[in-house]
Amino acid sequence: MYKGIVHAFETIVRTEGVTTLWHGLLPQMLGVVHVAIQFPLYEYFKQLMAEKKGGGDLGVAELMIASAAAKVIASVSAYPHEVLRSRFQVLPIPLPLLQSQLTVTPFV
Repeated sequence: MYKGIVHAFETIVRTEGVTTLWHGLLPQMLGVVHVAIQFPLYEYFKQLMAEKKGGGDLGVAELMIASAAAKVIASVSAYPHEVLRSRFQVLPIPLPLLQSQLTVTPFV
């Protein structure tokens, strides 16, 4: 049991090494991909709907449709990354060793 945040950091660094503090950071940072896809798509869909409507403000239903469509596309396109991210975060093996052990199994 840790006595506080400083004790936790000291214990982790002493027992597991300083790099453990950043384990899984890179895959986590790549999670921004989802937002990078969703937000521009949402704005694009809103623009398309506004043009089709002939200008003016969009209603709640139209905004929900634009948001849902953007979310679905972003989620489907970013889902493979989420699987890899969660697997990399729980692996105790350093990345260079991991790369030599990765195998691809085709879907049959």
